[in-house]
Amino acid sequence: MNKQKILLILISFLVLSGCQKAPPLEPTLTQEPTPLAPPKALISEVITGDVGNNNFEFIELYNAGDIPLSLQGYSLWYRLPTSDEDLLVYQWLNPALIPGQGHYLLVREGEDVDLMPNISFTQSLNTSGGGLLLRDAQGETVDALGWGNAPKLFTEGDPAAIPENGMSLERGPGGESGNYQDTNNNKDDFQICFSPDPQNTGSEPTPFFDQLIRLQLQAPETVEPGSGFDYHLSITNETDLKLENIVAELRLPNELILQSLPESIEQQESTLFWSVERLAPREERTESFSVTTPWAYLDFSVEIFLARVGDSPIAYFSDPVHTRSEGGVIPIGTARGLLNAELSVEGIATMYTGGSYAGSGNVKFYLEDETGGLQVYVIGGEGEVDVPIGARVRVKGVVEPYRDSIEIIPNVVPGDIEVISPSMDTEPPLTQASIRQAVYDTETLPGRLVQVEGNVTRVEEFSYSYEIDLTDEEGNLLSLYVDKLTEMSVEKIQLGHNYMATGILDLRDGSVLLYPRLQSDLQEIFPPVIILDTEAPNTILPGETLPVTLTATNHSPTLVEDLTITAVLPPSGARLEKIDENGSRSGDEIVWQVSELESDGGSVSVSFDLSVTGTEDQITIGSHAVSGIEGVDILVAEPWRVFVGTSVPIWAIQGTGSSSPYVLDEATTTGVVTGVFPALEGFFIQSTEVDDDPVTSEGLFILSRELEISASPGDLVEIHGNIREIGQQTQIEISSPEDVRVLAQGLPLPAFAELDPPADDLEAQLYNEALEGMLVQVSESATAISPTSRYGEYVVVRSDKGVDRIWQGGEAGYMIMVDDGSSEVHYDSSTLDYVIATGDLVTGLQGPLAYTYGRYKIEPLISPEVTPLREPPQSLPSLGADEFSIMTWNVENLFDILVPHPTDPPLPRKADYDLALTKVAHTILAAGTPTIVALQEVEHLGILEDLAAHELLSELDYIPVLMEGTDSRGIDVGYLVRSDQATLLDVHQHPAPEGITSRHPLLIQVQVETSSGSITINVINNHFTSMSGGELATEPRRSAQAAWNVSLLEGVLAEDPDAQVIILGDLNSYYDAKPIDILREAGLRHVFEILDPDERYTYIYQGASQVLDHILITQGLMDILRRVEIFHTNADYPPSDPGDASPLHQSDHDPIVAIFGINP
Repeated sequence: MNKQKILLILISFLVLSGCQKAPPLEPTLTQEPTPLAPPKALISEVITGDVGNNNFEFIELYNAGDIPLSLQGYSLWYRLPTSDEDLLVYQWLNPALIPGQGHYLLVREGEDVDLMPNISFTQSLNTSGGGLLLRDAQGETVDALGWGNAPKLFTEGDPAAIPENGMSLERGPGGESGNYQDTNNNKDDFQICFSPDPQNTGSEPTPFFDQLIRLQLQAPETVEPGSGFDYHLSITNETDLKLENIVAELRLPNELILQSLPESIEQQESTLFWSVERLAPREERTESFSVTTPWAYLDFSVEIFLARVGDSPIAYFSDPVHTRSEGGVIPIGTARGLLNAELSVEGIATMYTGGSYAGSGNVKFYLEDETGGLQVYVIGGEGEVDVPIGARVRVKGVVEPYRDSIEIIPNVVPGDIEVISPSMDTEPPLTQASIRQAVYDTETLPGRLVQVEGNVTRVEEFSYSYEIDLTDEEGNLLSLYVDKLTEMSVEKIQLGHNYMATGILDLRDGSVLLYPRLQSDLQEIFPPVIILDTEAPNTILPGETLPVTLTATNHSPTLVEDLTITAVLPPSGARLEKIDENGSRSGDEIVWQVSELESDGGSVSVSFDLSVTGTEDQITIGSHAVSGIEGVDILVAEPWRVFVGTSVPIWAIQGTGSSSPYVLDEATTTGVVTGVFPALEGFFIQSTEVDDDPVTSEGLFILSRELEISASPGDLVEIHGNIREIGQQTQIEISSPEDVRVLAQGLPLPAFAELDPPADDLEAQLYNEALEGMLVQVSESATAISPTSRYGEYVVVRSDKGVDRIWQGGEAGYMIMVDDGSSEVHYDSSTLDYVIATGDLVTGLQGPLAYTYGRYKIEPLISPEVTPLREPPQSLPSLGADEFSIMTWNVENLFDILVPHPTDPPLPRKADYDLALTKVAHTILAAGTPTIVALQEVEHLGILEDLAAHELLSELDYIPVLMEGTDSRGIDVGYLVRSDQATLLDVHQHPAPEGITSRHPLLIQVQVETSSGSITINVINNHFTSMSGGELATEPRRSAQAAWNVSLLEGVLAEDPDAQVIILGDLNSYYDAKPIDILREAGLRHVFEILDPDERYTYIYQGASQVLDHILITQGLMDILRRVEIFHTNADYPPSDPGDASPLHQSDHDPIVAIFGINP
């Protein structure tokens, strides 16, 4: 080693000034420059295990030079003797230094070697053999050490001996003499060390040389997240000489937040520089500075704290210092990002335990603080953990993702859940948001208690839940998931009405859902009127007292004065017994004067009692009201009927409107069983006597669910249960077999009503409503105007109407839907008794008329007779030499056999996947092998690669193109481009701004070659938002998507005004809808312009033929458009037979093929 040559110059002199003598000057260190050895990194010591602990491992590096060596960019690798795989031990991505003649220590994670390591590693080392390789930043080998049965490439010369447990391999000369020996032979350079001696960057240099200064750095070993702590620094002069110009460097961990610095320390990025002008002999100088930890569980390591004296390159190091953040409480918003970390959170409970399904024996609830919300999933917590809304709770556990939600799972139950304050008085935090914000803010809103407002477009019941769709004026849709464990009722939720919904917003399988918790979480937003309601029982026995309450609620923003409420007494069957103190009788009326009725939900109730005489079979109570305020309307409920006895007739339960006036009441009724449908979990009954009102129905569905009920057609039964409006079908739900009492058997069925609805939609709705639940028939033949769907439904029109197809937007009252008597989903024809194709003739339709999923439908008692009339389509002709073609097709749910996978459809088997590819390939062949095939609803690029490689298509050399979007179900748009006819020039995905669509438009630029020349075209493939939330409700969103396509079109034309552009895909919009008009107004032409109107359909929805798929083109392409083919292989056909590989019904959309020709 090159020694420092130290020259001491002691200057002593006297300065005479009068009788005084000047004091002597301190001796000062001066340094003469001498050559220094350059840095050189070597592996210096390795231990591969201790007795009883194979994980006791460390690796030590040595710098054989005099000045520090930078490890940044270096990497350390390990290889087993039996493998060619390089296993990474550690890579230095951040600055790290080895002192001159010093060491650097790597220790196996979790092990204690009685010395602070510089870093930790996780790769285990094999005692019997292996090799380590140190590479520099350029990937070149710096040093290698192999031992035992060592891999050759990880060994210099011969391998070193095998150390026993508890012993290490140390490079010579060893110990205090250092580890600089390097003959390029591991066997010679390393010896067994019986007393391993790990050394880090703060250890004394070897060989030892005098240390001019000593550095020390102190910090706490542990701190809480989000807290502050101090680093204490000291520099001590170890000599009897004065030292000058000492500069210390400290590299601060990037995660720490620096709070303050003393004047002597300055910051340059992540490095702090502490300048000390001079140090007296043996003097110690100290400084401190403060930092704050982030809200995270991290380790903060200061590896570099060094100092230099004057201009000398020699650096002196302190020991590394590690501080770990642990314990404390993490803000929930931060905790959501610390996946797999064990931590504690504290917040207000926004969801109680027991209100949502969590698996057998488990419970879950939600916590929220000012930073975010989080689900708490407590395994085994049922009966152990009870958390009410509003409680302040602290939870310790591990944060994990589950089906796109973030949850914390306590380890110790109930010990890790501490209810600090169970007070229900605490107001849970509430975030008010628009539906758009709720759907698209997936960063800050999930897990929070959120309140939204919207219009109800769907109410649907499932086995364990209800689902409600809310939409806004822009077409954004949010689904509400109401767990039945909340015991909430959705019976009175009305389609088309506005509601304010409150609940936990969270993600599940890629979808955003709002989870209401309490009945009060669903509040109707009423129009600004006064509503007068009547409350009374539905049955009464003679001689009993009948209590009646009238309630007026003011939903207007106006204080109402001088309100008069009037009750109309029944003319017979009851007499007035009592009026509350505020009312008075006036003839056949009772009148109440209300001086004031508060606005915005203010209400007042009045009451009276009647004594039932029993002279009539029903008592009718009417009411009305007037106010002294103009401009505030009053809505009055229908007169209330109370039946004398114990039973309510079916016609009264059905009522005159679209829902029962007695919804959610208990009731008893009687009727004859007309049809039993186990797959619908119930049966139909019908009255034996008909009332005089033609608008009330005599039939009713009885929901028995999984109960075993011994009821058969022809049984006269008495039913007791709750009146329900499930999916807006009036029904009675029973709770036990005893709720069904058979009064007689073998009765003839009531006569079938001839089902002959009018053409007008509204008239047909009223016509069918009057027959809901009753036996109906179509005695004449009927023509199918749709095929059997996967839900087992098809639509017919009576043949005597002379209609063979009903178009979207036309009069659809003639439609008669037929169901299969089940709620099963059919993925092929094997689970259907029979199938129907469009155009088939159907005779013998008989059964009760149900109302489910928004449609009236016959549930057949027997299978009808079917006469097939539809012929399969012919293949399209091949292209001419001067032609090219473009096809668009929604292939419907083209998924592979791997997870992740949406909940619907089921994950396909390999045979199902292969069959789907074959059907798609046959369709492409039968469509004339188009030049460009634009597809929608493809899961990922790998599927298109499989399709292009399919034996039916492989010779065509189709190039697959797809870029994945962010759709919650994972469906995307993509292409197949025939490389023998076209050259793919460019591909761009165009995510729309502000989350307008999750299925981003995909633009390709293609040069097409024909015998008459070439043409370059730009194709933009789309899949717009569906109309499942309602056509009008979702149209603004599709219009925005169309406008985004216009901007893409304009961008292409701005670069090349003569560019040819095609916008196509499943645009989920009708031919004359606003989104399509937006594209037309941008100068595009629709290829359907050259088709007759009765040819224009690509989809059939509930009997209505319509266009959802489109190809719009620039005028230059319109000029060379030769023909358009809608290849009707899907929309008119039912689910295929198992194993059918033909093009028929691979999808529910028909492909469109546009054929162009280039004239010479």
